[in-house]
Amino acid sequence: MSEATATWQVLLIGGGSGVGKSVAAQDLAKTLQISPMLVDDIRIAIQAVTSPSQLPALHYFLSTENAVTLPTEAFITGLIGVGRTLIPALRDVISHHVAVPTAGRLILEGDGILPELMDGLHLSDVNGAALVGGATNVRSVFLYEADEAQLLRNFAARDRGFNQGATAEQRQYVHTIWHFGRWVKAEAARYSLPVVPARPYATLVQRILAAVASTDEDLRTTNDASA
Repeated sequence: MSEATATWQVLLIGGGSGVGKSVAAQDLAKTLQISPMLVDDIRIAIQAVTSPSQLPALHYFLSTENAVTLPTEAFITGLIGVGRTLIPALRDVISHHVAVPTAGRLILEGDGILPELMDGLHLSDVNGAALVGGATNVRSVFLYEADEAQLLRNFAARDRGFNQGATAEQRQYVHTIWHFGRWVKAEAARYSLPVVPARPYATLVQRILAAVASTDEDLRTTNDASA
């Protein structure tokens, strides 16, 4: 199926931090002449109007002193907690976008997108009425970086304050994020969702589109078989 005949209206790009999701989303949006949206923007907005007592998992990293030094397991548990807390909000954003005929396409990207968001995805309009076939307008792709050393180089290149930390803290943080990426990859496989290697970067947009097209073909085959 070509991109011209693709049926998706919302594309989710997930994966661990530092794998290149933002750049891929921007390049893809430019290719398709649409706009990307950061899930972090949604998270920050919700954090601004809620308190740690209302949504402790969402505020976990803001409420935890020196969160960057947390043990790997605790840090990953925190990331998963943030993602799971965001699921209802992201489903509402997706539902609203799909329900508006003139909204056009949307790319949502961020490490707050967990594969389980797609599990049994049911969309509804603002009145709570089910959007028949709405979930078939949503696709997801999860990016993965297998090389921990490459992930370290990625963080150093983008900086965002990363280079100000001690070397040991930098390596521990990247090690944790790498493990989180492995968890996301395994979860995506568990839900039969496409996982795309982040490199080579030069072909990443094309490979994302190919993964989405493959999902479209699978859905078409399933629909034809059930007709």
